[in-house]
Amino acid sequence: MPQLDMPKNLILLARTVHLGMYASLALIAVTGLMIGGLYNFGIKDGLVLEAILLLHEIIFWTSVNLMGLHIVGAWEAIGAGIGAALFFCDSGASLDRSGCCIGSSTWKL
Repeated sequence: MPQLDMPKNLILLARTVHLGMYASLALIAVTGLMIGGLYNFGIKDGLVLEAILLLHEIIFWTSVNLMGLHIVGAWEAIGAGIGAALFFCDSGASLDRSGCCIGSSTWKL
């Protein structure tokens, strides 16, 4: 794991958001399969189906909010100079707020 010049609480927040996104995206698929299975077995109404539909919707909106938080955090990381590694600048370069490499004329791929 690379060393980051960030406060520990921001690193914890970033890791929590990433893990939350991964878990919510996986759970969207799982609850979707459960809904499909219930429909396949002829269960088209009832408390169980309603509960799984509600859970599916809650997980979906949670993932949308986590993605938004991720985008905001990534944009702030670009301003802090961390984004250079994300956007393939040469080593030693950083990014300005518009996403352009500073201190480098080339991009690495």
